[in-house]
Amino acid sequence: MPAALDELRARSDAQAGLDWSGGRVEISPTTLVSSRGLHLDLTGGHFAFDPSLDLDVDLGWWSIDRFEVMASGTMDAELGLRLASDGDYELVDRSVPLWESPRYAWYGWIGPVPVVVVSRMQLDATVSVSTHGPSSVSVSAGTGSSVRIGAIYEDGWELVGEHEFTFRHRGPEFVLDTELDARVALDGTLKVELYGVVGPQLQLSPWARLDADAMGRWSADVGVDGRMGGAISLPWYDDISLDAELFAWSERLAEGQL
Repeated sequence: MPAALDELRARSDAQAGLDWSGGRVEISPTTLVSSRGLHLDLTGGHFAFDPSLDLDVDLGWWSIDRFEVMASGTMDAELGLRLASDGDYELVDRSVPLWESPRYAWYGWIGPVPVVVVSRMQLDATVSVSTHGPSSVSVSAGTGSSVRIGAIYEDGWELVGEHEFTFRHRGPEFVLDTELDARVALDGTLKVELYGVVGPQLQLSPWARLDADAMGRWSADVGVDGRMGGAISLPWYDDISLDAELFAWSERLAEGQL
């Protein structure tokens, strides 16, 4: 008979090595890239996500009949960026670790079998930059929404990515003589482990992007991407895995002519 892990709820309270309080990571000025004449800095910002985590598992004889993982809460993020370049440079998807929470453990049951569920939050920055000559730019952008993200497995995956994001911004301010394309994302990842084995991962990635062409036309955008990945692995049962986009939201902050 299938057994259920009923109403196991976990609370992920982010505790940052930078500056933290109640699920909110405050980001002090941080250098993301410093290579010869290319410099990209986070001038400040924050990432806040303090979700409730719902897990449910139904087991057959040798298979996982149903699995659900769902994180619900309010996400709010803001990042300030400053970029300076003296020539031609290109970086693609460079990952910079910023912070990782302690591991939090909860205990439940699948039928008569005890299970330990461990969760932790991780915050990274992903940077892509392309410059073609001297340039300097700064911008601050933020976004926030209540979110409900996750997936349900039952004869296939059902993805959930509910949100209502809005944005805010200051700038951008340019000193620019050439083309520029820069994108920075804050990748907040909620990692869940069952029996000490890496399990599903839920990721929210707010990002900001600046683009300018050789004719002086520029634009600034903000967005949030939601993803789920990882695998569910339980002793004596077939694994199930997933790597999928839950949603991709973006808005044009501003555009103009230099």
